[in-house]
Order: sequence, then C-alpha cells, then structure tokens
Amino acid sequence: TDTLDAVDAGLHRLLERWPDAAGVVLRLGDHDADRLPHVAGRDLYAPRCPVCRGRSAVDRVTASIGRAYDTVVRRHGRRLIVRAWNVRAGGLHDDPDLAAAVAGRLPGPPDDPQLTLSFKCGVADFWRYQPWNRCSLQFGDRPVLYELQCQREYEAKGAVPNYQAALWRNGCPEVPPARGGVRGLADAAGRVNFAGVMAWVRGGGWGGPFVADETWIDANVYAAGRLADDPAADPAALAAAWTADALPHLDTPYAAGVVQVLQTSAEMVRKGFYVEAFARSRSGPWSPGGGVLSDDVLDAEAALRLLSRLNDEDLDAAVLEKQAAVDRAAAGLAALRPAPARRPGGGPPRVSTWPPPDPLPRLMNTLRYAEGLFATQRELFAAVAAYRRWRNGDAAAGGAARRHLYQTQQHWTHHGQRDATLPGTASAFREREFWDTTQRMLEAVSAGGR
Repeated sequence: TDTLDAVDAGLHRLLERWPDAAGVVLRLGDHDADRLPHVAGRDLYAPRCPVCRGRSAVDRVTASIGRAYDTVVRRHGRRLIVRAWNVRAGGLHDDPDLAAAVAGRLPGPPDDPQLTLSFKCGVADFWRYQPWNRCSLQFGDRPVLYELQCQREYEAKGAVPNYQAALWRNGCPEVPPARGGVRGLADAAGRVNFAGVMAWVRGGGWGGPFVADETWIDANVYAAGRLADDPAADPAALAAAWTADALPHLDTPYAAGVVQVLQTSAEMVRKGFYVEAFARSRSGPWSPGGGVLSDDVLDAEAALRLLSRLNDEDLDAAVLEKQAAVDRAAAGLAALRPAPARRPGGGPPRVSTWPPPDPLPRLMNTLRYAEGLFATQRELFAAVAAYRRWRNGDAAAGGAARRHLYQTQQHWTHHGQRDATLPGTASAFREREFWDTTQRMLEAVSAGGR
C-alpha cells in the first residue's frame, strides 16, 4: 500500500506538471532496480514484502492497475496504457489464466477507450519460434495494442537485413497458431478490439551492435505503420512501396534486388540466429536462441551447451542451417549486383549505373557482415560436430575438427578486423569465451588425447 501510495503521488505530480501529456504508459512486470542504482522497486511477480507475498498475482496486478486508473483516468482524465510485459514466465503477458482473471477485474467499463492493454506480438520476447500472444485474446472489448520491434534485439539490431512485415502480419510460420487459429496481426485484429500498434522504431536490448546505416530498420518502421492502418496489408507490396518511396533513384534491377533482399531476409535470420532442433525441443517459448547470439555477443560457451543437447543428426542439421544462412546472405549480395539486361532486338546489354548508387554499397556491406558472422558459426558448429566424433573414437575426425577450428577463428578475426569496418556496417560482435574454447579444443586435438 505504501508503494502504491507513493506511485499515485508521483503520477499526480507528473500529470500536474505536464498538463498537455495525453496519458501514461504503465509498465508492470519489469523493473530495473536491481541494475540501476537510482531506481527503487521490486518485481511485481516476485515480491519481497511479506504482505505482498500473501496476495495472489491477480490481486497484485489488478491493485496496481486500479490505483493507476484512479489517478490517471478518473482524477486527470488522461489515457492509461498498461504494458503487460513480464521478464520471467508466469505473468500477465504469457499466462492466459492469469490474463483472463485480470480481465474480469479491470476498472472502468469493458470498452473504456481510456484504458488500453499493450502486448508484445509473441508470447515471450522478440524472438522467432513465437506463437502469437494468446494472452492478448483474453480481454474482450478492451482496446489492445500490439508491440512490434523494428530493430530486433536478439537478431543483430538492424546490422543485417531483417524485414518483419510478413511475420507480423502472418505470424511465425515455424510454429502452430495460438488458440483459436490466430497466427498473426491479420487474424488477431479481428479477434480483439484492435487499437493499433506500438512500434519500437529504435532500441531494445542492452548493448550493440550499433548500426551505421538505418535503412533496413526503416523498412520495418514503414511496414509497422501501414499494418497499423491495415493489418491485412500485403508484405510484398509494402516492401516494393517502401523501396520506391525511400530509394526512388534506383534503376529497376537495383530496386528489385532490394525487394528480394527484404523478402528473403527473415528466413536468413532464422537460419543464422537460431538452431531449429534446439528451439523445437524447448517446453516453452522463452530463449529459443539459447543465448548464443544476444545483443552484440557471440557466446561460445552457450553454443557448446546448446549443441551438447543435440544428437549427431541434429548437430549436422545445425551446421547446414548456418550454411543456408551464409548462402542467403550471398544471394542477397548478388541480388544487389544485378546482371546487365539485354536490349530488345539485340545489341549490347544495357548496364545499370555502376558503381551502384547510394545507399547500395553500404547495404551490400551489411550482407558481407552477415555472411561472415554466419560463417563463423557454421565453422564453430562443424568443429564441435567433428570434435565430438573424434572424442567418440573416430580418429579421422580430429583433422576435420582442427580445420574447422582454424576456419572459425579466421572468420571471427575477419568479422572484427574487416567486415565491421566497411562503410555502412554496424559495430562488430564481441566474443565470450570464443578464443579460450576454440584454443582448448585445438590443443586437445593436437595433443591427441581424448
């Protein structure tokens, strides 16, 4: 109660100080008090106060929303947007039973436009392998916003092309739909009182990569706004419209190449940033990437933990996934270097402008950046596969392990010393235990012991 009183008083002073503010966004299930010294607070779902621990999660959530509603809506006549997000499993954002219970106890009329619920589009965080957020479907006539991240924090943050429009509209094709057949925004907008989207146009996560060129991110920003207006809009048409709007000076072959990169980028990212066998083996939607790539860190120990859970067949498939990501990056690079077009009726081919006009050279460099990052993983995964076979008695696999270990180190060095220095590329990924892990494996193979 003391905490809620303090929050109410703070909200009141805030709204008095800024009378033109349209409302308040209330974030319930996340707090930064453990990491930021100037912030005080506790996790609503893991309270330390004995009084709060004696109350149910439904009671704690509805009390927090109710008190904020009294101050923001009833006292000041402003709008209250409640972000349902929680940083651990079992909260308003990912527990349908809790969401349904809270929905029945919210203040105000059931279609009150002054109280809006906001959900990330997936069940958990901004990952792949996410069914559409089923908790958002529990609130009847309550207005609902969907949060869309344009600079994906677990997928290099715009350092590589990563067009999200089809995933937002149709949902992740690699997972079954949410309850009731809801796959994506096109379905969900007809099942909830759709109030629009909250587009994270920049930011997310806690570190890099820090992008030097925001073009790929802007394609997502454009699509997010159009899908807010029309949740059933065609992602391919949006990609073409954005390209024509943002890059009107491009010749037709170059523009077609940009559209092709956009259309194929999400699958490249899925292959490059996830391991399908691991993601499908998990009992829930949280952390399907296993922490191998997060923010701007390549964590070799996390990679070893993830790969240790795979059988030999799945491990080989993981290597092929990374090769597929490399191939898609190379295909995207080729698409931005279109072949000369033949003139009608014969004659020498018409050559598009060369060198290609801005920003194409910078965009091509982002694909080189992607290609090198994925090749690093491909060789690391192949090294682990060969190393495992060598440890299990296959003497010939020792040479393959050594070769792949050298190659992953070379690709990693190339990533930091060349790829991430090219014009238009983001800051380099950092490593966690990469050199120690690969050197330890090399020394073991070289020594011949198992």
